[in-house]
Amino acid sequence: MRSVRVWFQKIGAARYISHLDLSRCIARAAQRAKIPLWYTKGFNTHAYLTFALPLSLGFYGLRESFDFRIEGEISNEEIKERLKKALPRDLPILDVTEPVMKSSAITFASYEIKIDCDNPDELSEQFQNMMKKEHLVAPKHTKSGWIDLDIRPEIQKFLIKKTETGILIDVLLPAGNQFNLNPSLILTCAEKEFSFSKQAEIVRTELYDSSFKRFV
Repeated sequence: MRSVRVWFQKIGAARYISHLDLSRCIARAAQRAKIPLWYTKGFNTHAYLTFALPLSLGFYGLRESFDFRIEGEISNEEIKERLKKALPRDLPILDVTEPVMKSSAITFASYEIKIDCDNPDELSEQFQNMMKKEHLVAPKHTKSGWIDLDIRPEIQKFLIKKTETGILIDVLLPAGNQFNLNPSLILTCAEKEFSFSKQAEIVRTELYDSSFKRFV
């Protein structure tokens, strides 16, 4: 028995699949692909399948991963090709590797926030002025209920670029099992600061450890 890490993207309509349904989809695809999965023992047996860091509903993911255990002889390349054929096109497989880091090492995540608008210069200036503030308070849901959280000191990077259709905001935020900051809270603050009301597309691009090394 050995563990493998499968790298994939969550794009298109797949970004609206819940985490639970995504787990079921992948487990069934692996069964159809005749990948020799290892199953847990006991009354409710199921395939061992763990995700590095679940993605919020509606977000795109460009470099997501999950681990599973396999029994028998099968190469990583064969697993990759079989899963490619078994999964829908909005869940493309990028690679299959040996796990290097534990998911508990994940500490940060980078995101792109894409906003279409007719006035990119004005909107860019509004966001930049907002980021000059010492405090940015947004409501955050925790296990013990809702709290008012100052997200400003948690934002590690905030860069704005103009695009052909609007602006793109590149941010680096805390992520992981200990503390996770949803990038949508930045938009929540924008709604309060300057009545921001446009739709935004949020893409998670990478995961990093505490030393800002890429999660592998």
